[in-house]
Amino acid sequence: IRRDFPITYALGPKVLASAKTNLRLRYSLLKFYYRHFIIRKGLGVIYKPLFIDFPTDEEVFVDEIIETEFIIGQELLVTPILVERTTTRTVYFPKDSNWYDFFSGKRYQGKNVA
Repeated sequence: IRRDFPITYALGPKVLASAKTNLRLRYSLLKFYYRHFIIRKGLGVIYKPLFIDFPTDEEVFVDEIIETEFIIGQELLVTPILVERTTTRTVYFPKDSNWYDFFSGKRYQGKNVA
């Protein structure tokens, strides 16, 4: 591989910074995934719908929530953005639960909408 030019010149500093941030996130989450695969001993899935852990919360049975939110383990609530050209979304937090924003550390309590 020819390395006589700096990567920042080829990709730009914003792309390079974004790539570094996302790679760090990816590899930190891989450790989390592997831990849950080991706990499950390779059987079943580590992704589950909210109603598995919150069966008494009627809101988790709403189609919009069932189809767009899920939990990995018991610690990571995943709410992907599924609409093109959108950067935010509404999140439902199950009742009687506490959640923390992965990046900012902000606390959310169940039944809150962010």
